[in-house]
Amino acid sequence: MFKKIRKLTTTQVIALGYIAMILVGTLLLIFPFSNNKWAWTNPLDVIFTIVSSITGSGLVLYDTADYWNIYGQIVILLFIQIGGIGFMTLVSSLGLFMKRKINLYERKALMQSAGNFQPSGIVALVKKIMIITFTVELISTGLIMIRTVPAFGLLNGFWQALFISVSSFCTAGIDVMPGTFTSLTYFEGDWLISIVLSLEMFIGALGFLVINDVFSSKGKWKKLHLHSKIVLITSTTMCLVAFVLIFLFEKDYTSEGLADALFNTISGNATGFNSVVISNMTQASKMVLALIMFVGGSPGSTAGGIKTTTFVVLLFSLLNGATKSSTLTIGNRSINKNAAKQASAIFFLYISAIFIGTTIILASDNSLAMDGVIFECVSAVDNVGLSLGVTSLIKNNTIAKFVLTILMYIGRIGPVTTISLVKDKEDDGSIIAPTEEILLG
Repeated sequence: MFKKIRKLTTTQVIALGYIAMILVGTLLLIFPFSNNKWAWTNPLDVIFTIVSSITGSGLVLYDTADYWNIYGQIVILLFIQIGGIGFMTLVSSLGLFMKRKINLYERKALMQSAGNFQPSGIVALVKKIMIITFTVELISTGLIMIRTVPAFGLLNGFWQALFISVSSFCTAGIDVMPGTFTSLTYFEGDWLISIVLSLEMFIGALGFLVINDVFSSKGKWKKLHLHSKIVLITSTTMCLVAFVLIFLFEKDYTSEGLADALFNTISGNATGFNSVVISNMTQASKMVLALIMFVGGSPGSTAGGIKTTTFVVLLFSLLNGATKSSTLTIGNRSINKNAAKQASAIFFLYISAIFIGTTIILASDNSLAMDGVIFECVSAVDNVGLSLGVTSLIKNNTIAKFVLTILMYIGRIGPVTTISLVKDKEDDGSIIAPTEEILLG
């Protein structure tokens, strides 16, 4: 059996590993004792919930606090955490705990899963990932408890804080707050919650490689890798611009309005929590949220989207095309031409997934609003979880639920990885076809 696994590519191992975890999660959550109604849950609904949890998407068919009991909530939180740290990181951590050596094959899989450049030093990175994850989550839990314990009591307040903290860092956007599909509107205008969760979500969306690079360089900008510089500049700039736009578009020029604009911007970039009802926001604000959801976080992070580095490479490729430059240069460094090709492929595949998903869902139910379905598909494939209410309307629509489930899975492993599951062999370039010019634009 292990020899057959070794024949799989690392890409296939990661993709199939997530499928295996989804099946395990489905078995843990499908039984009647996992929900408050003590009834069997539709298998597709359970799969949808587990996929949403492990991919960090955050779209839900049932209100988590209302439908699932404490056992069901623990299962969901467990798979949010697994999705946050990564399947291969979890497996390797268990191996390290049992004092088992990580072989080269596993190092390569870890390298791809964690977004590292080379297999050397990957074991040390795994340890750092675990330390960073639990440290950030514990600190955040303590700070959130300042609000939740007085409101809900010690035990319930601790559970609320822990769930929100883990869900924030793992950019899942699922909560167990009272009320039906209220998300974090209970904390509307709360500066403490806005700042704590915004920082946690922002750190989670940066990626472990960037966080490790910042610590290794002791915060010195010149010592950072180009990858880290691109991520930090792009993430900060994008969030600042979106924050200003949403604050202006919502026209709530109060302290509470400022806090909500900050929180919903950072959350829209990666997580999917909301402190105000998204459907009540202006159309311009929804458009800004859709755009930052599409870009998403960074490679190796808990966030989805096409990724900030892909966005930057695409942007510089466009500038290069306009100037007809033969080399792609970013920050006084030449970028491999294959990076531009891969960025273009990622962009096209994400757009295609959104278009195809939207078309199928609209065909399955003509009563759904097109803008709502587009927003939902963007949220699903980019693993964010913000919703205009479409997910709650498709409980009886098997086709729509299946499509969103597939989109969430594709968003987690990446569309390029999805394609490579079928064909993972690269062209060796031994056969070169004749060259001919074609007109473009």
